[in-house]
Amino acid sequence: MGEASRALQRISRGTGIIFAGTVISMLFSFLSRAIIARNFSTSEYGVFNLALTVLSIALVIATLGFYYGVLWDFNFSIPIELVMMNFLNE
Repeated sequence: MGEASRALQRISRGTGIIFAGTVISMLFSFLSRAIIARNFSTSEYGVFNLALTVLSIALVIATLGFYYGVLWDFNFSIPIELVMMNFLNE
């Protein structure tokens, strides 16, 4: 088995794990919101959703660009022009 097919297997396995985790997370989120909506009054549910919205916005602002910065594996031996050309072509 070549290096390319091993890399593709690792990528597909990782993609499958992330996909399954995302689906499970969305399912739990849906079920928890349904349970909360049944047990809270209308105003309490509104406050809950407002808190989730504020938290989501704060999370986006707090992590702005950090995720993509961690993913970059910069090789200093390659000229910056080649790196930028590769980045722009993706």
